[in-house]
Amino acid sequence: MIMKKLFGFAAIILAFAACNKIEPIETPEQSNLQAGIPFTAIVEKPASKALADAGSTVTASWAENEKVALIYTVSETKYLDVANIDSVDGSGNATISAKLSATPADNTLVTVIYPASAVDASSKELKADLLTAQKGNLIGSDSISEKYDVRIGSGNFSVAGSAASFKANVSLVNQFVIWKLTLNAVATELRVTIDGVDYVVTPWSATNPIYVALPAISGKAISFKATEGGVGYYFSVPSLTLAAGTYYQTNLSSVLKTNPGRLGGQFSVSSTKKVYFSKGNLQWFYGGNIHKTKSATAVNTPIAEKDYNGGVFTFADNQWDISGATGNNSTVRRAGLIGSYINDFTSAQRIDLFMYASSGYRYSNGDYHFKPFAICNSSYWGGSYAYGPASSGIDGTNNDWGVFNAILNGGDETDQWRTLTQSEWAYLANERANAVNRRGVGTVNGIRGVILLPDDWAGSAITALTNTITIGNSDKPASINWTDNVYSDTEWAVMEANGAVFLPAAGTLDPGNNAVGYYNVSDTNAGSSYWTSSYCTNREYAYALDLGTGGGSYINWRFDQSSRPFGRAVRLVKDVE
Repeated sequence: MIMKKLFGFAAIILAFAACNKIEPIETPEQSNLQAGIPFTAIVEKPASKALADAGSTVTASWAENEKVALIYTVSETKYLDVANIDSVDGSGNATISAKLSATPADNTLVTVIYPASAVDASSKELKADLLTAQKGNLIGSDSISEKYDVRIGSGNFSVAGSAASFKANVSLVNQFVIWKLTLNAVATELRVTIDGVDYVVTPWSATNPIYVALPAISGKAISFKATEGGVGYYFSVPSLTLAAGTYYQTNLSSVLKTNPGRLGGQFSVSSTKKVYFSKGNLQWFYGGNIHKTKSATAVNTPIAEKDYNGGVFTFADNQWDISGATGNNSTVRRAGLIGSYINDFTSAQRIDLFMYASSGYRYSNGDYHFKPFAICNSSYWGGSYAYGPASSGIDGTNNDWGVFNAILNGGDETDQWRTLTQSEWAYLANERANAVNRRGVGTVNGIRGVILLPDDWAGSAITALTNTITIGNSDKPASINWTDNVYSDTEWAVMEANGAVFLPAAGTLDPGNNAVGYYNVSDTNAGSSYWTSSYCTNREYAYALDLGTGGGSYINWRFDQSSRPFGRAVRLVKDVE
């Protein structure tokens, strides 16, 4: 029996910016299956697959005694049999044979899967968890060559008397991607996350680079976490396409970072606690991914028809980045009990003004506004339709965006970030050592906002914002001179390297009274407010740090009791351990 060799990989050198494509090499076709007595067991494939890294390509060849699965149906019963590669000729063609468990009718459809060990005996489909635990080696025991070099094809049996063959050659198509990843150092674990699924590589030996088999994806977010010497290193890409049957090579050593997503400055938020700020304001975008969150009970499972799981949380690339009235902060978010429709969004549109407690965790059956893109009109502000718990804050709970969600470029794990409480914001602004000289208004890369300096600031002094943050609406606002503390992007890079934080004037989303329609974003580049995790006694409100109104002529450096359905900015922090 002859099997024509057609397996191989198109080669792509991937640098996330540019790539060079090499035409695919051949992979296998089959014919002439030998019929025989019933066979019901799966024979494990020996570690004999010849798969080699040839630099810009991976080359493949058949080896004797490898196993191929044959899946077909007779009288409504699905069968799984295993064919053996009996011999390989000098041109790479293979002769295979099998004993069938049942006698198929002539022209019966048959699915062919290599290797047979990739097939689940019960479902007679590819194993659902096939790629989730790997060893990182290309060849050898428990390797990509042995387990994950998966190809599938289909054809029709030709049955004559007691013998069977194929009507015509069957082409086997590569199902997965092989990716060669060079890391900072030898890793004890590499975790690649796509669609909320972790593909974990635990190297079988001290080796670098690591090879990993992954599913094909189109325009989806992907993140990497390498554990090296007990330290986690991270990297993420918001949108990437990987084609099945391709071989990629990437040197991650220059992009893997420790403590992803956070700035270097430390800020005291109480007499015993310090925090790091995230690298930018929180954003949500539709990435086509299954979003990774903490495990949830039935109560907080998102409503299926408008499931927010197609979106991804991330931090803005720069501290001054804001969406304003663009990015679907206002143009698509509809009013109504359930909120927006997720298919209204595209991957290019970013939301950065959120309703209170809109982490995606459903606090109660009566809470319909828990999704990141949710919005509601004033008809639903109170009662059972309000956001989050009625008599407590969201600090440390699943209603906090940073607790419940994995932040793509912030480590892509849950429970890594949190929202400051009202008292922590106040301590940072008013009570820490030299607080008055550690805050000011400024303009960074053309965007107005508030500048905060870390406890150990050693850079240039800034013009200070002298007013103390207090609670209430009667506090005298501080006048603003926007010609103070002006920085270009390159000048701000020096400030940021020394730990400075910039809270941009991102605006406020006012849902108004619209029953259906669109909403106004006000005070962009003039003022803004940032949610705290603290609640007010009235369920319709929570505390927000108000950074101003008045067209930018003054700043309300105060805490407001803010309506929960309003869209406000969120800046997450990570505790210093």
